[in-house]
Amino acid sequence: MRHSFALCLALLMSGEVRCDKQVKGAVVVHRHGGRLPLYKTDVGEEGPSDLTMLGEVQLYQLGAFLRRRYVDDFKILDTDYYARELRVRSSDYDRTLRSADALLNGLYPQELSTRNISLLNGTQLQYVHTHVPIHTVPSSQDPLLRGWTLCPTHVEALRKFYGSQEFQDKEFFTGDLRRRVTERQGLPQDVADLSNWYNVYDDVVYTHTYADDHHPARVGRFDRLNATDLKQVWRLANWLELHKYDRDRVGAFGGGLLAEDLTQILIGNTQGDVSVPRVQIYSAHYGTMLSLASALGLEVSEVPPYGSAFLFEIVEITNDDAVVSGRRWEVNTTYVRRNYDPSSGFGTQEEVLPLPFTPGTPSSPHPCYTDESGASVSASVCPLADWQRAVDLSAPVKTEDDWCKACRSPDVEEADVSAVCMMRATGESSVEARSALLNWDGDGEAPGVQQSDDTSVDFGMDDGWVFVLGLASGLVVTALVCVSMWLLCYRKTARRWGYCILGGTDAQELTVGQP
Repeated sequence: MRHSFALCLALLMSGEVRCDKQVKGAVVVHRHGGRLPLYKTDVGEEGPSDLTMLGEVQLYQLGAFLRRRYVDDFKILDTDYYARELRVRSSDYDRTLRSADALLNGLYPQELSTRNISLLNGTQLQYVHTHVPIHTVPSSQDPLLRGWTLCPTHVEALRKFYGSQEFQDKEFFTGDLRRRVTERQGLPQDVADLSNWYNVYDDVVYTHTYADDHHPARVGRFDRLNATDLKQVWRLANWLELHKYDRDRVGAFGGGLLAEDLTQILIGNTQGDVSVPRVQIYSAHYGTMLSLASALGLEVSEVPPYGSAFLFEIVEITNDDAVVSGRRWEVNTTYVRRNYDPSSGFGTQEEVLPLPFTPGTPSSPHPCYTDESGASVSASVCPLADWQRAVDLSAPVKTEDDWCKACRSPDVEEADVSAVCMMRATGESSVEARSALLNWDGDGEAPGVQQSDDTSVDFGMDDGWVFVLGLASGLVVTALVCVSMWLLCYRKTARRWGYCILGGTDAQELTVGQP
C-alpha cells in the first residue's frame, strides 16, 4: 500500500519497530528565509533584497529538521560533512546563498562539529566548524532554478493571462479590497493593480511580522489589518501566483530541468552511484517550487512560505513481496511547511505534510495518482517506475537544448533570447561545462579539454579552419625556401646566377668566379 510509508516512518522514529522501508537518498528544494520587501514587475523581474535575522533562524531550523531526519533517523548522512554525501546548489542571489549557509549551520551545528586533529609531531589542534561549499552559476545562465525568468514564452503567456476574462473578473470583484489594503499600508495606489498584487502582500507580510523598530520609517504611516483582511490578502496573493505558475503558463520549461535533475539523483541512489550525493539541496525561490510542482503534477494550494521545503526521497522496500514483484523502489514526496497563519501574525513553526499528486486529466491520468488496481488515490508515495513515467509525460524538457526550444517562438526578438541559448547557438561551453571547469580541483584532465595520445591539446577548432591554416603555413614555408635559394645562388655565382636557377648542383661549379 502506498499509504504505509507515513505510518512506517512514525513507527521507525518511535523506535518501536524495524520498518521494511528504508530511505536511501533525498533531494531537498527549499525557499529562502524571510527577507525585506522587494518590488517585482508583473512578469517576475525583481530587484535585490536582504535576508532578515528571522530568515536566518527559519533556515537554521530547517537545517536542524533535516539533521534529525537524515542524520539521526534515516542515517543517510554522517554527523560531519563529507562531499560524497551532500551537495548544495543555490541560485545566485544573496538571500538564497545566505539561506543555504544558515541551513547548513543547522544541519552541522558548531557545537556538534568540533574536530580534534593530531599531527605527527605531537601537536593537537581543534577545529570547531564545518564549512560546506555552496555551488551556483550566474542568474542569467540558470534555467535549472530560475528558468521562468529567462524564458520569453512565459512572458507571452502572462500577457495573455492578464488579458483573459478570468483575470478581468477577478480584478473587478477585488477592487475594493485592493484599494483599502493599499491605503491602510500607506502604499501608492499604482501598486494596487492585480497583476502587481504580490508586492502589496509582500509588504503586508513584512509589516505584520516584525515590530516597529524593524521599519521605523513606516511607523505611523500604516494601520495594521484585521484578521479577516489579512486572510483575504493572503488568498488573493495565492490565487494570483498559483495561476502565474500553473502548467498552462510556466509549462515544463519552468521546472522540467529540475525535475529531470532530481530524478537522476534519486535513480543514482538506487544503483549505488558514488558520483551522486545521498542528499542534494537546492536553495531557491517560491517560483522554483511552484514551477517544479507544475512540471511534476504535484498538488500545491499556496505559495510556499519562507523557509518551506519540498522533500523527494527514494525509498527501498525490503520485504519479500516487493522483491518478488520487482517494485522495490518508490519515491516519497513531503512538504515541510513553515506555519505562516495570516490570522496569528505569521509564526515560525514547521509542520510536515504529504505532498500529493494531481489526478491529471481523464485522457491522461497522472501515473502516480492511481494504485495497482487503477483506483484513484491522492497519495504522496509513487513507485519509481511510475515516477519516471510521470516525469517523461509531464516534464518533457530534460536538457538545455529542450529548454531553449520551448522558450523560443516566432515573436521572440534575438536580443531577448537567454544567454544560455546564445552560448549553445554559438558553440560556446554550456552552463554545466563552465560550472565543471570552475569546480575542477586540478586532479586529472580539466573538464571539456580533450587530449590525444601525443598530449597535443584539442582547442575545439573546426576541421575546415585547421585545413586552411595548414595549407597557408605550407605555402609560406615553400616561398621562404625558394627566396633563400635564389639569394644564395645569386651571391655565389655572380654573373652565373642563371646556372643555379637552372639546377646546377656541383659544389665546385658554384664557387667559380668567387674572390
